[in-house]
Amino acid sequence: MAKESPRSEEDLKRLFPRETAPVFRNPALWLNAVAKGLTTTDPLPKVERNGSAPFTPEQERLLTRLKEWRNKQAEQEGVEPAMVVTSGVLRDIAKRTPKSIEALREVASLREWQIHRYGELLIKEIFTPPKARKE
Repeated sequence: MAKESPRSEEDLKRLFPRETAPVFRNPALWLNAVAKGLTTTDPLPKVERNGSAPFTPEQERLLTRLKEWRNKQAEQEGVEPAMVVTSGVLRDIAKRTPKSIEALREVASLREWQIHRYGELLIKEIFTPPKARKE
């Protein structure tokens, strides 16, 4: 949104091709927020980094696989990917590499309903070697 600066509902449709995107629940609110952001002279907020160690190459590969899984799952359900599991939660999972449903419960950002609905699928995705995965 920051790069495209949509000014109309048509612009929003171009940016968010899925009709289920949260932006379409109240497009006027989003468009007003963009317009306000374009005219403000307030400085941008500082982003504080949490200082955690960078991902290992293995964790990066896992994160990519988890995002691919999430995107396919979202497409099957007809929802936005973040409504399945957000990228931040997937980063937490890739960092921890949980080995069981109980270990998934230790990922603070993962909700119980997500564990119930997607837990087994996530564990399977974590431990299925990339070459063994069905495309």
